[in-house]
Amino acid sequence: MDNFWQDIRYGIRVLAKHPSFTIVAVLVLALVIGANTAIFSVVNAVLLRSLPFNEPDRLVLLWGSKPNQGRPQVPFSLPNFKDVQAQSQTVAGMSAWTLGRFNLTNSTANAEPEQVQYAIVSTNFFSVVGVEPSYGRAFIPEEEEPGASRAVLISNNLWARRFNSDRDVVGKPITLDGQSYEIAGILPSGFSFLSFPKDTDVWLPFGLDSFRDRKYARGVNSLGVIARLKPEVSAAQAQGELDTIARRLEQQYGDVNAGWTIKVAPLQEQVVKNLRLAL
Repeated sequence: MDNFWQDIRYGIRVLAKHPSFTIVAVLVLALVIGANTAIFSVVNAVLLRSLPFNEPDRLVLLWGSKPNQGRPQVPFSLPNFKDVQAQSQTVAGMSAWTLGRFNLTNSTANAEPEQVQYAIVSTNFFSVVGVEPSYGRAFIPEEEEPGASRAVLISNNLWARRFNSDRDVVGKPITLDGQSYEIAGILPSGFSFLSFPKDTDVWLPFGLDSFRDRKYARGVNSLGVIARLKPEVSAAQAQGELDTIARRLEQQYGDVNAGWTIKVAPLQEQVVKNLRLAL
């Protein structure tokens, strides 16, 4: 212990004799420590911290794939999605979505019209990702079919900037592309999904899809798919089952599904795959 304190005293005397060197050394150390702290904060937030969903490790994205055409990631068609959803036994829930843009024209405070991004989703979407509205309700199964209702959910950001965070907007109309819809619920603050190229502000069930023939269009690949694995089911086990389902659908619909496979991508890995190497 005496040697340790002798070294400390010697170091202080040396640094005191060379103040310029001491100042530079301290500044460099401060910069390096600060930079490493900042980098770790980013890595922790992007790569290490769990996604803001219930049990995010069980969430996976499903992609179609046509390797013989050099297309490793292909969206699903609605018929293929429905068949996979019906036949899979390894997932607790599976939901699809597609994106678009609306012109929003009505809100409080005489706000100017604006373009908002919307997502059309399966009615079980929010139960699959494990998120509930802060106010109002989520979609119900009947809203999967046309004509059931004109209910939509809105993001917390849209609620704040266009409706002054007024809880009474639940049940009130919202005008999108000149059509009236009813605000059924408001999503919680911090919920973020489908944020490309913009944040999604309006959510509709497939019963409100303007493309009425989508359910017959097996060759129209336009849907993203997310699934929640059953407890104790690994991504590899789900992949094995989906390989079998894909071969079955290829045999049934060879004119459209020739060379079509399904790929399972854990959501966390998919989110950070383009950032991991850079970070």
